[in-house]
Amino acid sequence: MKIVFAILAAVVTAWPVLENEDKLYGIPDNYDIVTKAATPGILTAFEKMTVAAKDKISGANFVFVPSEVPFYSNVSVVAYSVDTGKLITNIGAVNMSFYDFLGNKKGGVLTAGIPADKVTELYEKTNQTAARITMLAKLSNETEPTKWAGDSYIMAFV
Repeated sequence: MKIVFAILAAVVTAWPVLENEDKLYGIPDNYDIVTKAATPGILTAFEKMTVAAKDKISGANFVFVPSEVPFYSNVSVVAYSVDTGKLITNIGAVNMSFYDFLGNKKGGVLTAGIPADKVTELYEKTNQTAARITMLAKLSNETEPTKWAGDSYIMAFV
């Protein structure tokens, strides 16, 4: 049993934590625009809803179609209002190369850590309710993307 816990601890500490990203690379300020511009099925949220503690690290879990991984350089994670669809905040980005050691070109669930301070910020900006966490990946060769691979899930706060 100790071996299982050691393996799980190693996996959790291996998650890349989302890094601050100054520029949103053309990501719209409204979720409705995102749904029209995102190519479905390439990047998929692993769950449709999660619960997060207001001051703890959380994880954005997603699955990438293995054959598409080489075409995308990073995944940006942003939060939209569940009620209005307006952009709440930019959470950060993770470079897809961080997952190479996992064999991500073979498929599987990938996780990006949402820092505790960002979870607290979302908790406060949503009046302690919920946010739509959206993961968007742009093609590596696009400088000003108008289309992304992406999906979202609801993060409810406790």
